Amino acid sequence: MASWFWGVPTPLGERRANLHMPLARDIARTSSDLLFSEPPALKAENQETQERLEDLMNMGMKRTLIAAGETGAALGGVYLRIVWDDTVSDRPWISLVHADGAAPEFAHGDILKAVTFWTVLLCDGTRVVRHLERHEPGMILHGVYDWTEQNLGKPIALDAFDATRDLPPVRALPIGKRLAVAYIPNTMFAPDWRDIPGASGLGTSDYQGAETFLSAIDETYTSWMRDIRLAKSRIIVPEPTQLS
Repeated sequence: MASWFWGVPTPLGERRANLHMPLARDIARTSSDLLFSEPPALKAENQETQERLEDLMNMGMKRTLIAAGETGAALGGVYLRIVWDDTVSDRPWISLVHADGAAPEFAHGDILKAVTFWTVLLCDGTRVVRHLERHEPGMILHGVYDWTEQNLGKPIALDAFDATRDLPPVRALPIGKRLAVAYIPNTMFAPDWRDIPGASGLGTSDYQGAETFLSAIDETYTSWMRDIRLAKSRIIVPEPTQLS
C-alpha cells in the first residue's frame, strides 16, 4: 500500500494537494440502498412479539439496518447486538458494531460461537485502557484492561471508569446456548480469507480487488486538477503591433 497514490508521504514543508473522489462511499451507500430501500417485514405468530418487533422498527431499527448495510459493504460484515440500559430506555434495542472492532470465533466455517468487542476508554501517551465485552452462549462478560497499544495488559476494576461502573463481570442470559449478537457477512464467500482457519466466515468488502483502481482514480483527478491550476497561472501576452 505504501506504493499506492495515497501511500506516498507528503514531503516535509509541503501541503498535501491530493484530490479524493468519494467513489468508495457511493458504492457502500448504493449497496445499502439496494438491500434496505424498503424495510424488511418482520412476522411472528405471537401477537405481543409482533408488536415488539414493530416497536423496534419504529425506535430506529430502520436506520440501524441502513447503517449496517453501508458498514458491511465497506468492511465485509457487521455485528448486530442486543443492548439495554435502564438509564436510556426501559426496553432493549439493537445496535451495530463495526467488523474491525471485534475478535470473532467461528465454528464449522461460518457459525459465530463467540465474539469479543473492545472499546478504548482512555488513550494517554503510551497508556491505553480498553473495555472488553465478550459474548458467549448464554452470557456476556465484561472487563477493563490497562496497558499499551500493542499489549492488552492486566485487568483493573470495572468501577474505575464511569462507562463501565454499572456493568457486572458476568451476566447470565435466559437464552440457552444462543448469543445476544449476530454477525452479518457482506458476502458468503471470502476469497481473501478462505485459507485462514476461523476467518472464512468474515465475508468480503465490496472494495475487494478494486483498491488499486480507486487509487488510480484519485491520482488521475489530482493530476487533472494540477494541470488546471497550472493553466490558470500562465500569462498570455499578445504580440505587440507596430504602428505605421
